[in-house]
Amino acid sequence: MARWESGVVHSMANNPTQSDQDKFVAQVRRQIAAGEKVDLQLLIEQFPECADRLKALIRPASHPDGSIGLDESIVLHTDPNPPSIKMDTTRADPHQDHTRVDDLIPLGRFGEYELIQQVALGGMGIVFKAYQYSLNRVVALKSIRKGRFTTPQEIARFRQEAQAAAVLNHPNIVPVHDYGEVDGQHFFTMEFVEGQSLAEWTREHPLPAQTAAAYLRTIARTVHYAHTKGIVHRDLKPSNVLIAANGEPRITDFGVARPLEEHGSGHGQIVGTPNFMSPEQSLGGEGAAAPATDIYALGALLYALLTGRPPFQAESELETLAQVRTQEPVSPRLLNSRVPRDLETICLKCLQKEPQRRYSTAASLADDLGRYLEGKPILARPVGRVETFLRFCQRNPAVALLTASAIFLTITLIGVQRIANTRLNELIEQLAHTNGNLESSRVELRSALEVSRKSQTAIEDLLYVSDMREAGLAWKNGDMRQLASCLERQRPVAGARDLRGGEWDFLWYHARIPSRIVSENEMPLYFVCYSPDEKLIATAGMDAIVRLYDAESYQQRLAIETGQIEVNGLAFTADGTVLASAGDDGTVRFWQLDYDTGTAREIRSIKAHEFQVYNIVFTPDGRTLISAGRDPVIRIWDVETGQALGTLEGHEETAGAIALSADGRQLVSAANDGQIVLWDVEQQSLIRKMDPDIGRLTAISLSPNGHEVVISSANSKVQVLSIPKLEVTNAFEHLDAIQSCLFSPDGHAVIASDRGGMIRFWPLTDD
Repeated sequence: MARWESGVVHSMANNPTQSDQDKFVAQVRRQIAAGEKVDLQLLIEQFPECADRLKALIRPASHPDGSIGLDESIVLHTDPNPPSIKMDTTRADPHQDHTRVDDLIPLGRFGEYELIQQVALGGMGIVFKAYQYSLNRVVALKSIRKGRFTTPQEIARFRQEAQAAAVLNHPNIVPVHDYGEVDGQHFFTMEFVEGQSLAEWTREHPLPAQTAAAYLRTIARTVHYAHTKGIVHRDLKPSNVLIAANGEPRITDFGVARPLEEHGSGHGQIVGTPNFMSPEQSLGGEGAAAPATDIYALGALLYALLTGRPPFQAESELETLAQVRTQEPVSPRLLNSRVPRDLETICLKCLQKEPQRRYSTAASLADDLGRYLEGKPILARPVGRVETFLRFCQRNPAVALLTASAIFLTITLIGVQRIANTRLNELIEQLAHTNGNLESSRVELRSALEVSRKSQTAIEDLLYVSDMREAGLAWKNGDMRQLASCLERQRPVAGARDLRGGEWDFLWYHARIPSRIVSENEMPLYFVCYSPDEKLIATAGMDAIVRLYDAESYQQRLAIETGQIEVNGLAFTADGTVLASAGDDGTVRFWQLDYDTGTAREIRSIKAHEFQVYNIVFTPDGRTLISAGRDPVIRIWDVETGQALGTLEGHEETAGAIALSADGRQLVSAANDGQIVLWDVEQQSLIRKMDPDIGRLTAISLSPNGHEVVISSANSKVQVLSIPKLEVTNAFEHLDAIQSCLFSPDGHAVIASDRGGMIRFWPLTDD
């Protein structure tokens, strides 16, 4: 049951005031929200003065299966003699107030609302999660901070924010419900959006290009709608865009929005966030409230999503504003090489200093993003170097003048030097004429030798190309003998040119080691595994799409778009009907597979780790799942309830690779420092540590008979080791860094995937 703060209980036991009752009800609400067991019937009987407000807390809750029932944290007694609450009458610390989140605005009753918790604190306002008693709903309540923020100007600005959002009715704009005043405290309420802001999403790393473009297209269309209603936001930034539970972006905070008919910001005042502010907005006055300002901010928002930082940032706001006005942003591709060139062009067009050079409307920007997402040519064109230089000169006339002066002086010096060189050249020509006949003879002889040498070189080059072409055909046709013969002919003899390039090395590598290419994808692959019936091969990687291939024909059977940013690991239940995926968002998601229709349905999700989940395995009975992530701790979960069953602690660095024995009793794990640990799963204890000394490990898997283990390291090597001696019995090498490796179901081969998107099948040899 819930634990009570002594000060609150003491106040309720001694003629409680209205403030004491507010604090008591607020604490009950916080404990229910935190999932603690609260006996509301007992509280209503012992504190009748709060009965109506406590009864309002008994609300139906929605369960995952779609049924409706009482919130599980609320306990109702039927016993006519319920137990009494043990009251701690020790006086609370008078300097400690558990109900306040700010020195001036407390939690508790606020008019017809109950302030539950603070969710955001801004420069002039505070946003609370609140409960509205009259309509029985949860809302977001924004109020002005007291003190210097309650001037008539700030109140007018606060009211303007509510009015600006109230005229907008769009699914991607957080709607305003009500505006009011309680005891001189101005506030308005909005829909409460469960989710994170784009600023929180990009705190760890930038978004993938496709995801960023899709989000910004939706945001741009929403901004265009606001413009058609005469509203300019003027403070678009990642923290003002919320991602709702359905994955849709929602724009909020119209605190500095202005109607289009109002020009400037008033008395030269600069409003907005410097990192995302347009040049004209940084100067105030005319143009600061034009739609072009929001188009610039959309470009800055796209820049932040692609690179993880705003286009301009400095140690102070004044320095940032100076950069906004005078400097060009760093190319996004220099900060993130994976940004497509077309998307960079769209972003930089939005960030043009002159408003007329940007997109004419936010709708035009959304349309160009749509062309990019559909693989069509975009309308924006990159700015050339000459135009960039001319714009720099216009913005920096003093620097341009100094540069022009330096160029003029350089040209003058070159002219003087040329006059002096003319006389010297005349003397050189006389000497050259005297030696002309001798030089002519030498040139003719050298020309003849050069023709002979080039002919020989051309013949050698043609023979090499012919042999490489023939070798390539032999490799394609599986003729290893002919392949080796062609390659041997191009081995250089002593004193001869070595014509061998990467193509020779590539073919020689394949001439020595038999393998088959199962699949080649454009995006890197992180994991590969067999289904329990050995009929399917499942892969996952950077694009967060799980693909299932037929193990015989290698034809794709099923593709699952998981939405987990990137997928690092997979695991089948023993019957093969459920597949679990481990993602960069810290979740493990469970998919019900339907092979007849070629579809998959998500049936549950577990938030397994705070950061990325790298690998997962099911126990043989399918009731327990073991996960490894970015932290060194391996975690054990109940699949049905999603509850944590325990942890395996012993690694010092990230233990991202794990493998479970066939009987489910032993687990082997590998960490980034190259250390391998053997665990007793049932006892949740460490059996022994091993260090094979082969560098940073990326994947590990046990053979079906448990006598061997296959490991892959960051140096693109795959090794098969005997257990327990850890002696190498087989070794292979990929062309790129290995992400996943495992034994075939019969234990006679190893299958591995690399970051280049290639899967290889290696037959094992007996020692």
